[in-house]
Amino acid sequence: MSQASEILNALQHGETLTRREIDRRFDCAKAPARIAELRQAGWPISTRMVEVNGKRFAEWRMSGKLVN
Repeated sequence: MSQASEILNALQHGETLTRREIDRRFDCAKAPARIAELRQAGWPISTRMVEVNGKRFAEWRMSGKLVN
C-alpha cells in the first residue's frame, strides 16, 4: 500500500493526522506532498492550524466525500 493510500485510509476512518504522526506511522517525510496529492485526486481534506506550547502545526482530516 502506498503512503498516500495509508494516509487516506486513516483519514477515511475519522482520524486527524499531523505531519509528525504521518512521519512516524507511515514513514513518510513528505506529508504535505501526500496531502496535496490526495486533494488533487478530489479528496476533501481540511487543514486546521493548532498551537501547542508556542509551536504551530497543521492537522488534517477528511471534511466530506470525494469531489469529482
